[in-house]
Amino acid sequence: MVEEALEGGYTPCVSSESILSETGDLSSLYQRMRDAVHRHFDDDAAHQIIQVDFV
Repeated sequence: MVEEALEGGYTPCVSSESILSETGDLSSLYQRMRDAVHRHFDDDAAHQIIQVDFV
């Protein structure tokens, strides 16, 4: 899920896990989310497909 931050930029988070990131623009949003998910899970369990929903 991605929310627009009050101070500008975007705050993506994964509701089922404790994964949160922040970014100032959409161009870096997907890379930051991918990095956060891969850091959270073991390499073997890393998700290959990440769905991003804007709210």
